[in-house]
Amino acid sequence: MFRVVGMKFPFGSTIHDYKTDLPDLQRGDVCVLETENGQGVAEVALPPRKLFYILQHKPMLNVLRKATPEDMERDRRNTALQESIQRFCEQKIGERKTEMKLVRVEVALEGKKATVFFTAPGRIDFRDLVREVAQNFKIRIEMKQIGVRDEAKMFGGFGPCGLNLCCSSYLREFHPVSIRMAKDQDLPVNPSKISGVCGRLFCCLAYEHTTYVEMSKNMPHCGKTVCTKEGCGRVIKTHILQERVTVEMEDGKTVNARLDELMEVALNE
Repeated sequence: MFRVVGMKFPFGSTIHDYKTDLPDLQRGDVCVLETENGQGVAEVALPPRKLFYILQHKPMLNVLRKATPEDMERDRRNTALQESIQRFCEQKIGERKTEMKLVRVEVALEGKKATVFFTAPGRIDFRDLVREVAQNFKIRIEMKQIGVRDEAKMFGGFGPCGLNLCCSSYLREFHPVSIRMAKDQDLPVNPSKISGVCGRLFCCLAYEHTTYVEMSKNMPHCGKTVCTKEGCGRVIKTHILQERVTVEMEDGKTVNARLDELMEVALNE
């Protein structure tokens, strides 16, 4: 059995689960925890709960302790350092006219390492930039190139649905999304209509895709001749979730019919 708590970092709105042995954590408590880039500071967003098993590919990180006044002061200094490093990097990138976009800078709580996240259309030689930043701030620098989806996850925002982006609110990892999913759901194959703020296909296209595929197995394909109570005709459109089809009759008239009606007519004949 595992005891986990939902932690939220100052940047972004995603809540991450962390293992904890601390007995008295409450919502709003600020804690020091492990991150992939060193120790960090985050706030308790969801109170501790017990899990019998954990379904995720990576080992779950731990909450180390409640943040002390010294930790909070160090975090404030690191925040100021992050802003200084970001301004310095943006200036140097502009001077070099490099095709890279700075996304965010993270400084580990210990103050010995800074991680710079950036996007770029291809591979970038950033060795000179790393040397300049390290010499100027006397800190170890790691540059990480991320994708546009990761950038959207870091910044957050709202989708066309009016809700917070899935990636910055609850989505833990990205799954492959293809144009085939949009076609299977009878959506317009227009990139501007089915792409998110990151410029990639909506992550939500994958949510119901399996349901559409399963339900479509019982639907007649467009172009197939079927019989309705009003006569026979050619299927010109399917409505998978409603389990209905639009049929064009021989005289040009269109009829909406339920799938079970087509089956009943077929049985009677």
